[in-house]
Amino acid sequence: MAATFTAAAATSACLNFSPFACQDDTQCDAEPLGRCELGVGYCSYPDVACLETGYRYEPDAGDGLGGECVIPGGVGTGSTTTEADTEPVLDSGESTMGPQTGPDTGETATDDATTTGDCGGAGQECCTGNECDPGLACSEGVCGCVSAVAVGDRHSCAIKLDGSVWCWGANDLGQLAVAAPEMSSTPIQVMGFGPGSEATVLAARNHTCAIHGTTAACWGDNTDQKVDFGAAIPFVTTPSEAVWATPATHVGAGGTHTCVSRGADLPVICWGSNASGQLSGAGGPDPQMATIPPGLEPSAIALGQSHTCVSALTGELLCWGDNASGQLGLDPATTPMSSETNVIAIPPIGSVVAGFEHTCARAGSDVLCWGRNDQGQVGDGTGVSTFTPTIVTFPPGTAAVTSVVAAADQTCAIVAPGDVWCWGGNSNGELLLPGDKMGNDAFALSPREIDLDFDVAQLATGVTHTCALSTTGQVLCWGVNGDGQIGDGTTADALDPTPVQLGCP
Repeated sequence: MAATFTAAAATSACLNFSPFACQDDTQCDAEPLGRCELGVGYCSYPDVACLETGYRYEPDAGDGLGGECVIPGGVGTGSTTTEADTEPVLDSGESTMGPQTGPDTGETATDDATTTGDCGGAGQECCTGNECDPGLACSEGVCGCVSAVAVGDRHSCAIKLDGSVWCWGANDLGQLAVAAPEMSSTPIQVMGFGPGSEATVLAARNHTCAIHGTTAACWGDNTDQKVDFGAAIPFVTTPSEAVWATPATHVGAGGTHTCVSRGADLPVICWGSNASGQLSGAGGPDPQMATIPPGLEPSAIALGQSHTCVSALTGELLCWGDNASGQLGLDPATTPMSSETNVIAIPPIGSVVAGFEHTCARAGSDVLCWGRNDQGQVGDGTGVSTFTPTIVTFPPGTAAVTSVVAAADQTCAIVAPGDVWCWGGNSNGELLLPGDKMGNDAFALSPREIDLDFDVAQLATGVTHTCALSTTGQVLCWGVNGDGQIGDGTTADALDPTPVQLGCP
C-alpha cells in the first residue's frame, strides 16, 4: 500500500540572546551531562582539556566566564588551557569498572587508576569539592571516565575523558580499527587517539568517525568510499584523516556517506555516495560542499541512510538528499530527492537526529518527527508516513525532554531526570518492550516508557542494540549480541541492560 503524506505549514519566530542564568542542571541541556554551576548561575559542559574538574563554562556565560574552565567547587573564574576549546558531543561520566580482556590474547588490561582513600577513585564518590583522581571526572557525585558513547549497526564505541577511543563488537568491516579479529566482545583501544590527540566527537554506523583537534578521522566500511574517497578498498582498518574537511566541528556517519560541519559561513563537506543528492551538488564520491546560508553556524549534524540534516545555533534546520518518505520535510510526490539545502519551516530547534528514513528535532522541550512511519518512527500513533514535522505527544505529567536520539527505525527521548521513552521498531529488542523484549512486539506507534532501574545521561541506539551512559557513569547495553556489540565478554543476547567491560581510566 502506498504511503500517505500530509502537507507542512510554515512557522516563523524571532530570537533574542543574552547570557542565560540557570537554576538547576536540567536547564543545561545543550549537551548531555551539562550542569548548572550554582555559585555563578551559568551552565558548564564536559571538556577533557579542563583537568581540574573536567568541565568548561558555555561560551555565552556571563561575568567573563564564557569558555573558561570550572575550578574545583564550581565557582570562580576558572582557567583555560592552551588546547583548543572542545566539548564532547555526548557526555561525561564513567564506564563499568571491571577489568578488560583483549581479543584473542587472554591478557587483561587492568584498571590502573590511582585510588587514594575512600573517595575520588573510579566508581567511588567524589571527594569534597567534586574532586576525583587524575583521569576521572565527577558526575552526579560519582567519579568516572567516559565522555561519549556511539552505537553502529553491529558495534559500539566510547570516548574516555583522556580522549582515547574504545570500540567493541563486529569487525568484519574494520569497525574496530584493527585488522583482526572479526569481532571482539570486550572493548579494544583505537590507536591514534588519547592525551595530546584527544577525541571529542563520535559517530558510528558501519563505519566510525571521531574528531581530534580540528580534524575528523574515520575507519570501517568503505563502501561508496565514505571513509576514504581516494581508496577503492572495501574497508579501512586505520583511522583515515579527512584533511580536506578542516576545521571540523561536528561529524556524521550515514548509511552511504559521511559529512563534516566546519563552523560559521563555511560549507558542510560530505563524501561517499551521492545517488540521492545526500552530498549536495552533482559530484561524488569525492568531497562535495553543501552551501549553508550566510551567518548560520552549524550546531549539530545528522545523517540517515541517504539524507543529511544540519541544525544551526540560531535554531534553523536544513536538510537535503533522499526524500522517498518525506524525511526532508518536503512532499515526496513532487520532490523524491533534493541536492539543494532546504530550510525546514519549524520552530527554532536545539538538536536534530536521523534514522534510516525519518528525522526528528528537539524544539525546547518538544520533539518533532517526520518521514517514514510504518513502524511508528514518527511517534504520532498512526503508522502513516508524513512529511509534516509532527509534535510527539507524551502522557500528561511527563517531564521535559532533554535530548533525543534516532537510528534505523526507532526514536528515543531522555526526559528529566533521566527517564527514557522510545517509539518505533523493536525487532532486535532495542526498546526493551514487554515480554521477551526481542521482537515480540514488533513496534510501538507512540512513546512508551522504558523500564530501567537507573537514570540515563546519554543514549545511543543502532540497528541491533542500544547503549546508555547512566548518570552515575556506568555504560550498559542491550539487544542482539551475536557480534559482541554488548561488550560484556559474551555473544549471548542481552534482554536487560548489561554492563560493558570498559575499565577506568
